[in-house]
Amino acid sequence: MPGVVETQAFRRGVLPDGRTASKEDREQLLKPYLPSPNDSAASTQKLQRNSFNVSRPHLRPVLASLLHKLIFSTIQLVFSIYITIRQTYHAVLDRIFSILYHHHRTPELIRRDVKGLSRVPKHLSVIVDLNPSTSSRSTSPGSTESTNESKPEDAEALMKLIGDVAEISCWCACTGIPMISIYERTGVLRQHIPTLHRSLTRMMQSYFPPSSSQLPSLHIRAPHHPSYSPPSSPPSSPPPYSDEMEQNGEPTDPSDRPNLNLLLLSASDGRETLVDLTKTLTEMAQRGKLRPADVTSELIDAEVTASSCGEPDLLVLMAPSSYRGAAFRSAKGRVRKTLAGQIDHGDIQDSSGSGAGGDVCLRGYPPWQVRLTEIFHVQDNSGVDYQGFLRALHRYAKAEMRLGR
Repeated sequence: MPGVVETQAFRRGVLPDGRTASKEDREQLLKPYLPSPNDSAASTQKLQRNSFNVSRPHLRPVLASLLHKLIFSTIQLVFSIYITIRQTYHAVLDRIFSILYHHHRTPELIRRDVKGLSRVPKHLSVIVDLNPSTSSRSTSPGSTESTNESKPEDAEALMKLIGDVAEISCWCACTGIPMISIYERTGVLRQHIPTLHRSLTRMMQSYFPPSSSQLPSLHIRAPHHPSYSPPSSPPSSPPPYSDEMEQNGEPTDPSDRPNLNLLLLSASDGRETLVDLTKTLTEMAQRGKLRPADVTSELIDAEVTASSCGEPDLLVLMAPSSYRGAAFRSAKGRVRKTLAGQIDHGDIQDSSGSGAGGDVCLRGYPPWQVRLTEIFHVQDNSGVDYQGFLRALHRYAKAEMRLGR
């Protein structure tokens, strides 16, 4: 800041030595107190940079959004090409297998297809699915509300599902599998056990002659439901046993026929069963009827097995690929919403129960029962088919059972 002497000299125009101040003298008086030219240029550049930075934030989100959409479109294109090639390969392979291996509802042909296997499962479990349009309208996985209302498409989807279950049961009876469990998430099958039994009886009679000693006796049950096995299960009338059958070594007593046990499972038999068991054990421990040290994995396994089922040897996923394709399209829509900044929490919750593309999705299958189970996933299938069933048995026969060792 200029001093008092310099200020008076500048205002009066007279220097301290008495001379009149010229233009150059005035500049010399103010020069020590003026900014340098370099500082002025730097401040100008700084102002220009600040004005440019003000406009850059408006450009960055647009460029970032375009880049994200480009990356997403590229990934989607590559994945679509891969899915198309995989579906074509599986379609051609299934067609070839359907020509080479077809059961023609003949037990001898089915036994010939599995004759070379080193082992077959004693307990087979299959995950099937109702028509996606009907299963998506169910209120909850464990709801007892029927998903097949009075609409014709719902009844048609239910009858198709019952027919698929009957086909799988007949294949198991022909291959000598005594125990089969069918998992359907909504639990609609256990509401139609008599209808399922009648359909299964008719299907069995189309595979086995009524007088055959290999015609199995059917037993259908569900957790917390009594076993359903009418006296005429099957056949509806006693077969005409003769002396010739006794000479051929076939049993003449209908009670000597093999048994086929069918267990119906749903999502309510999974986590809810474990929650109920935990509450029961906790109450017993609080009342002194059970010590905490007595709660072991063996006890839980015994209780879960008694309430639902034992651990299956093989689990086959036969959910239609059309449902998985719909799940993939739904997932793709959620990605687009995320890119647009429109995230729906309901979409995020719904995504936890769907399998997209070729993902292995058990859809709420009881977790305690699959600790050591061999899982086979039938990719890109149109539903239940004999080729997928046969491939699953071949995969199980070649699997190594190390049991955690």
